[in-house]
Amino acid sequence: MSVSFILEALVVLGAIVMGTGAGGVAVGLWGGLGTFVLVFIFREAPGEPPGAALAIILGSSPPPR
Repeated sequence: MSVSFILEALVVLGAIVMGTGAGGVAVGLWGGLGTFVLVFIFREAPGEPPGAALAIILGSSPPPR
């Protein structure tokens, strides 16, 4: 295992812990910050957005009134 992999794993785990500790909208903000660090600091290529998860969320939301 390389040092870079361990640092990246710590960034991901840190973002998860901080987000769940803060709760609410902060979960998304910490997730975005973790992704920002991985993409711009560690030069990782960003992945595709999860289309299936987005479809489930949009399909389960109530219709507008």
